Amino acid sequence: MKKFCLFFIAFLGTLSVDAQNGRLPEEVIPGSKGQLPEVQAVAPAREGEIAILDLSDVGYDPYIINGYVDIRANLSWPMVSEVGCEYYTIQYRNHGQGQWTTYSENDSPRQFGDRTVGMPMHIYGQTDYRLVLHGGAYDGYVSNIVTAQPISMYSRYRGWSESPNIDHCMVGHSIGEELSFAADTYKDGTITEYGNEDGYFTYQWYRRNPNNWDMEKIEGATSINYTPTIEDAGYQLVIEVCGDKEHCDFMLRHPLYGVVCVPVQASVAYIGADGFVLNTDYVIPNPQTMITRTISWDENAAPFDPNCISERKPGQYVFRLPQEEYDFGIYDFSNSAYFLTFHYEMMGWYREVQPMSDRYKAPLSVKAEYAGAAVSTTIDVISKNIDDEWTVVASKSMEDAVDGVLDFTDSEGMDMLFQTPCYVKARATATTADTFYPSALSMGDAQTVVPGYDESWNPVVITIEVKDAAASVERLSAPADSSAQYFTLDGRRGQSRGLGIVRMSDGTVKKVMIQ
Repeated sequence: MKKFCLFFIAFLGTLSVDAQNGRLPEEVIPGSKGQLPEVQAVAPAREGEIAILDLSDVGYDPYIINGYVDIRANLSWPMVSEVGCEYYTIQYRNHGQGQWTTYSENDSPRQFGDRTVGMPMHIYGQTDYRLVLHGGAYDGYVSNIVTAQPISMYSRYRGWSESPNIDHCMVGHSIGEELSFAADTYKDGTITEYGNEDGYFTYQWYRRNPNNWDMEKIEGATSINYTPTIEDAGYQLVIEVCGDKEHCDFMLRHPLYGVVCVPVQASVAYIGADGFVLNTDYVIPNPQTMITRTISWDENAAPFDPNCISERKPGQYVFRLPQEEYDFGIYDFSNSAYFLTFHYEMMGWYREVQPMSDRYKAPLSVKAEYAGAAVSTTIDVISKNIDDEWTVVASKSMEDAVDGVLDFTDSEGMDMLFQTPCYVKARATATTADTFYPSALSMGDAQTVVPGYDESWNPVVITIEVKDAAASVERLSAPADSSAQYFTLDGRRGQSRGLGIVRMSDGTVKKVMIQ
């Protein structure tokens, strides 16, 4: 009589992984916000004009000599070396009227090359200013026009501050509560200081065209707090702060960094040596043209091939890239009106998608014991690949264990396994059976392992109590199935002593021990 141990083969689905104390970005449900909203294109730059001139503020000069106070409109622009011209001259006129006059000293046009200058209020009433570029590729070009309004008392802004969290202005995310401003007024030899909390400042938000710097007042946006809308997407936000003309009278314009964008929140569904899978809350049309690699720190990086991107389902995108390519790159949208972001629960701020694999790596250590003693076997780690298929991602012999613990690390000592669920298996030996953690013969009966740390931040150590091959055999009669087919583990047809495979006539496949 032949004796059989029946061994059923089954598979479990992928399990989600919780972020390690905010180290990993919040998980995103693919396509949960529907189609990506459309952003209207902004007007292009005008021929012969370049947007470089800022009116930073209007106020009194901080240097007071013998009670004399000078009112200035402070203008700023890039250095000529950044623009590609030789020097600037400044022109001014009554607001919207008459011919332009070139600002001169000693009957000669004054030339400027540095970043900023304070212009005295030569003309009473509102005054327009612009730059004229000389030399280089932009010879004869003019800048955008800014308009300064004289003030009624000797006031000036003392400073402003913003949180470093305002890296980008995003639709639906309030930004004003992280801004603060200070000003003072000089009168009869005394300086009185004011801040936001005094309530003497007025606010007005503008959207500025990034191509020509045309300013459009945002109706109703008259408090320090402002939440950008879809109409602002693609534009730069500028907040104008003025005094109430009773306690102080000054003007400050503070442009915020970048343009307003629609934030598309992302999380990594899979990351491995064969690429990564990205979840996004919006469904992205034409991801091959919308998503690109904006930065690479690898000097030898190959040009980014958009064909590496494919849509697995709406809101989930597969990037088939060698690890060294995505490890040293930032991925974002080709249209600056959209912004691909990660959001970290612990840190809170948004940032470009930079799926560095080391963020997803965690240690895994394994012990294999047979009857309480270390056993010499090979340990396999089985995980999903980029195509969601189970595959062996690492194998090591327990002969390489140190103090009975086998660590899965790469050649540089970094954690080799990604922070994804896996199975850990001890291979069969002459006296033991294939055993999965925790002490299960079948993968379907085994538990998944998430590499990482315990509550005390010690590496997770998996201990497998390896099964005795003979002890795990049930004494069963051979199946009364004349159509049953027997195979050895290496796929050859026929029966032999030891582990084998039997395929029943109903298609059932069983792993057996024949003694």
